[in-house]
Amino acid sequence: MEVNKYEAERCIEIARKKEASGDLDGALKFVRKSINLFPTSLAEKYELKLKDAILNNPQDAKPKEQPSANNTSSSSSSTNNIRQRTSAASSAKSSTPTQPERAYTPEQVEAVKKIKLVQTDYYKVLSIEKDANESQIKKAYRKLALQFHPDKNGAPGADEAFKLVGKAFAVLSDENKRAHYDRYGDDSNRASRRPQFHFQGGNPFGEEIDPEVLFNMFFGGGGSPFMTQTFPNQRFRRQQFRAQTAPQAQIHSFNFVQLLPILFLFFITFISYLVTPGQVPAPNVYFEKRHGYTSHHTTERLDVNYWVNPSEFKKFKSASKEYRFKLFENEVENDYAIYLRSNCQREKNAREQAIYKASGFFGIGVDKEQLKKAQDMKMPSCTKFKQFVKRAQQ
Repeated sequence: MEVNKYEAERCIEIARKKEASGDLDGALKFVRKSINLFPTSLAEKYELKLKDAILNNPQDAKPKEQPSANNTSSSSSSTNNIRQRTSAASSAKSSTPTQPERAYTPEQVEAVKKIKLVQTDYYKVLSIEKDANESQIKKAYRKLALQFHPDKNGAPGADEAFKLVGKAFAVLSDENKRAHYDRYGDDSNRASRRPQFHFQGGNPFGEEIDPEVLFNMFFGGGGSPFMTQTFPNQRFRRQQFRAQTAPQAQIHSFNFVQLLPILFLFFITFISYLVTPGQVPAPNVYFEKRHGYTSHHTTERLDVNYWVNPSEFKKFKSASKEYRFKLFENEVENDYAIYLRSNCQREKNAREQAIYKASGFFGIGVDKEQLKKAQDMKMPSCTKFKQFVKRAQQ
């Protein structure tokens, strides 16, 4: 815990340096990292301040150009050299074709800001409900991927928003990744430092898919006239030309390459069964009742309620020795602590957003009724987490 606190304070220091240099996006990133490591009221207030600054001054979100120390300390005696460098630079500039500035609309800027503010709340990133089905997730991704693709959206930060949309889709469209996200949120950094039931170490969301690859896979790669009509970009025209002129065997080879990650995961799973022959895997665990997970149990040590699939649990318990079942319940309790802490953080974020909306613009237009309601907002997961920690320390 002390290590996390030290790292969190270091992140705040980095954030302040980035804010001083004008890189508000970078500052916000490190403040959020600090909150994830060791939440404090100071860091949370700082996060609100940065969000407000980014919303009101989007042009200041990116780092500003800083004058070099050599230029500021130059004496008047070097004026001729400076003139020579300036003329050389201007002539080089005139000989090099300038890149036309990308056009974008205020609506695109606002849409990018909204995506970047919700960050790892993947349901909000895709603008879907938590019970959304596969079809709704795909439909949302299709719409947003087109909206934020860098070749179509020139707004600052569109590339980052496009990546967030791709990551949200990659997690929520996979049953196992979505179940893990629903239980813990985006805790991939913490998850890599603790034992895993369903993921053989590393990031529980697996290796991140390149957003461009995901986009091309989702929209068919090449051969579709959509690609050249919507994105008149030279890179996409080359991709389409290669796809149209490549032989059929090359297409089959590409499809096989796409399957390699799945085949690798299957191979790793198979090897794990060879290493522990005959050992029944631990069942999936949820902390609320859901379809297929109707068998309710309570851990012996800390009275944590959890639900499992009846047949999976029966097979596991009958095939496990007492010490292995105790290890299983210990892991359930560890997972429950992470589950509560993650939900607590979401409740804090929701409360902050409500306070922020009700506070008006620098005190102008304050909605006192909504502000009082936001300040009194209950955070049941935070209460449960504190109670759980007390029980664990007894």
